[in-house]
Amino acid sequence: MRSVLIGAVTGWILARSGLASSEDVLHALLFVDPSAALVTLGALVAALLIGPVHRGPTWPALLFGVGVGVTGALPVTTFVQVGEGRLAAVALLAGVGVGAWLGRARQDEDYSRDK
Repeated sequence: MRSVLIGAVTGWILARSGLASSEDVLHALLFVDPSAALVTLGALVAALLIGPVHRGPTWPALLFGVGVGVTGALPVTTFVQVGEGRLAAVALLAGVGVGAWLGRARQDEDYSRDK
């Protein structure tokens, strides 16, 4: 129940702030809108303070960045866009699911090989 509440509050904040719009995500990537870039920087700093940094291959991060640039959405903002009734976000969410599934399958394969 706690996770649902946190998710609902996060979704509401993202929707109200406008950070779920494709334009705002692209403006953050291009450093056009400093407020969106500051939110992204704040999230990065919080992530670095919370836990250790995973040092892995860089190609997944590059692929993720290209996906964000092409679609204008982050995985979390995709959920907000679906909640706002944007039909294109449903297809994007399906793609995020397939990508997560493929990434997990690859991770499991690498883990079983290392044993």
